[in-house]
Amino acid sequence: MVGPHQPRLAPAEGVDPKNMAEAGWAATKARLGRLLSGVETPSVLFTAGHGMGFPNGDPRQVSQQGALLCQDWPGPLQWRQPVPPEFYLAADELGSTVRLDGLIAFFFACY
Repeated sequence: MVGPHQPRLAPAEGVDPKNMAEAGWAATKARLGRLLSGVETPSVLFTAGHGMGFPNGDPRQVSQQGALLCQDWPGPLQWRQPVPPEFYLAADELGSTVRLDGLIAFFFACY
């Protein structure tokens, strides 16, 4: 989804182009966590994937509804059980001290 548009997103002067894209197996929970931790936060972040959805009344609904399912998940053909938190990143995992000032983020996900 992002690949065809990447050439149009040429990095600004002083921006390291190797940090412009993460795709496929590199899009892990750990990597996304670093990108959103404030340490490696880019100016623009676009993700495309799946979000977690929980039924009405589920205790995870408030804190984890819409959490981003990461590449760590082996997929529905290999993982035929409930998806554990190790495979998705929820906002409550980032902590209250994270500063994302200046970040433009678009998280495209169905749930």
